[in-house]
Amino acid sequence: MYTAHRRHGTIYAWDLRTHLDAPLATYVVSHDTDRTNQKIKFDIDPAGRWLASGDHRGSISIFDLHDPDASASPETVTTTTKHTRPVLEFPAHDDAVGSVAFHPLRPSLLSVSGSRHFLAPDSDSDSDSDANTETRVVQRVRPTVMDQSIKTCETFEAASDAIQEIMTKSALSDGSGSRTLTEPLLIWIDWQGSKIVQATVQSGDVDDISHSLCKLIVALGDHSTSYISANLASPITVVPAPSPPGTPIIPTKTRGELCQSFLRLVLSYTGLRGYYGVDEEESEMTLAFWYLFQEALWSNDYYVEEDVEGSGSTTLDAGAEVQVLAKAAYSELVQVLRRKVAFPGKGAGWSKGVFLPTTIHAQADTPVTIDQVEKFQV
Repeated sequence: MYTAHRRHGTIYAWDLRTHLDAPLATYVVSHDTDRTNQKIKFDIDPAGRWLASGDHRGSISIFDLHDPDASASPETVTTTTKHTRPVLEFPAHDDAVGSVAFHPLRPSLLSVSGSRHFLAPDSDSDSDSDANTETRVVQRVRPTVMDQSIKTCETFEAASDAIQEIMTKSALSDGSGSRTLTEPLLIWIDWQGSKIVQATVQSGDVDDISHSLCKLIVALGDHSTSYISANLASPITVVPAPSPPGTPIIPTKTRGELCQSFLRLVLSYTGLRGYYGVDEEESEMTLAFWYLFQEALWSNDYYVEEDVEGSGSTTLDAGAEVQVLAKAAYSELVQVLRRKVAFPGKGAGWSKGVFLPTTIHAQADTPVTIDQVEKFQV
């Protein structure tokens, strides 16, 4: 049995089959342990050969559990148990390494770092004046991946591509699997995808993850157009899957709310800042969805079943609310497309390319770029 303790830089190995007066072996991770009170979790690889642990300095230590010098027999254990040093120690992060974990199948070790940092007032001055009080800001360090073959963007892109394949080339294609595919994706896109889209709209920069998310949204729109149009104003609640312990609880929303959130995200990509073909490539990807969505709206019959006191009435038309929502979406789409198709005005330049003296505007000093000329001379 292996044990570790807070504010203590040693991992203990105990043999429960013998006396417990002293540990069988100790593995010294760090001598300086007063800088953090957080838990430092260690891990042992599936083969039982290697023990890994981080420390408050940001380093990771690897111990060989099969090293004959790393342990002692129960008969030779004394109160002065030998401290075993790591066979490998390397700096991994700029903050405390709270946990490490061996991959169950691949020869990879994952690590995570971070600790709480507080604003500390500068104590060099005894003055009580706010003007003489400075604040030292300790910046948080972003976690990094030591195994460069594992990247967040690549993992997301691979998962996104796999889901797109499922929606187009499997038994769940052509709108099938609304409960097992469409609704879980709508929940995730509303919960997490909206944050990616919001960051993209604010920064104007479409990174690899945002581009892959746009492809996923477009694929979901092509797959579930009928579902989205039929449930645009649906009051039926969609209950998300239970969240794992320690993770945020996913909010519960109706089908109508999820579908409306989906349309907002599609509109966000359709109306990205800049000009298609030079500044961004995503706005054109969403255009086909709006044609499919329009056809689906025309083909749907909107009726809400009611059974008030056994009357069995089914005559309440729900199309009016859907028409209001659809009209609002397409009105905004028209405004977006009018802006997107407009030729850059005088004095406008592209966000990419090399600026050249203009010959197409009246003003001689109006900047224009190579990309702009090539785009509009086709």
